[in-house]
Amino acid sequence: MFNEQLMFIKRHYTIITMEQLIDAVDNDTELPSKAALLTFDDAYRDHYAYVFPILLDQNVQGSF
Repeated sequence: MFNEQLMFIKRHYTIITMEQLIDAVDNDTELPSKAALLTFDDAYRDHYAYVFPILLDQNVQGSF
């Protein structure tokens, strides 16, 4: 299910990295239209087991 959700997000938004967000805030630079930052709270073991491989496969970065 997460893979399908990620594909939807990729189709409709520009996924940015935490570094891009920090750079935009620190240097007052513009982010892409419809920017989305993927964050995963609490660092559950499931995130590494299930989410991380999908992010790698989709060439997307998330913040854990």
